[in-house]
Amino acid sequence: MISVVIASYKEPRTIGKAIKVLALQLTKNDEIIVTAPDIETRNAARATRTNGIPLVILVDKGKGKPAALNRAVQKAKYPLLLLTDGDVRVSSNAVERLKQHSANIRVGIVTGRVVATNAKKTMLGFWAYALSEAFHELRLKRQQKEGVIATGYLYLIRKNLFPFIPEDTLADDAYVSHHVLATGHTIVYEPRAEVYVKYPASLPDWLRQKKRTAGRVYQLAKFYHISKLHSFTQEVSVGVLVLKKISSLQEVFWLLGLFIFKLYVWARVFFDYRLWKRTFSKAWERVESTK
Repeated sequence: MISVVIASYKEPRTIGKAIKVLALQLTKNDEIIVTAPDIETRNAARATRTNGIPLVILVDKGKGKPAALNRAVQKAKYPLLLLTDGDVRVSSNAVERLKQHSANIRVGIVTGRVVATNAKKTMLGFWAYALSEAFHELRLKRQQKEGVIATGYLYLIRKNLFPFIPEDTLADDAYVSHHVLATGHTIVYEPRAEVYVKYPASLPDWLRQKKRTAGRVYQLAKFYHISKLHSFTQEVSVGVLVLKKISSLQEVFWLLGLFIFKLYVWARVFFDYRLWKRTFSKAWERVESTK
């Protein structure tokens, strides 16, 4: 039995699709929990047909995704949790692909494969495609050696392993992943369980998202032993894999731009969190163009 938790915020146009695709893969012994602070998203969720799958709608207090997840997990009835977002869509067999690994008691989390839906013919679309594919290849390589970190877009976790997440956490998926690894459990990457994600379509939104993600290195160091050298090595590995995605001269210039803006992001993160001691809660800015 599975409790599906969908975290959402101002996503009335996409929440219905997210629910429908999941409901087709569940039984009446499962449940879907939608948490959202805005009435538009909650109403759209209530209006969605779930084919008899119990649907629970929670009103969060608008304190951010970590707080919403903490409350939703407390309300969840079942020992397996499937976490995803209200602005993404999973593949038609994702639930079964993830669930099949739960028989192994050493497995704490099973995470899916992120597939970018942006058109490759634009610079940001190419960045989305190249980075998502590079992380896919990196996860395949590292699964056998170092293990992987779950993506918050789609993962299955045992409820008894889910920790309380501090409300100012920049990357809830990384926080949960490191907690599970610290318990001695493993994280499995299941590439056949796909989740389709629209990445930022504007440069300001892209910078907001990447800055928040990069900032997790400094924040997680407060809770776990996180090596900044390891993070740098991962950036280099991703960069090498991205190089293999180039198929035209135009993409060469786009890739150069990607490296420049990635350096800018890491520089801003260093100054904000290391030198200026900026609080992490101020980094939560809504990314509109992914909706």
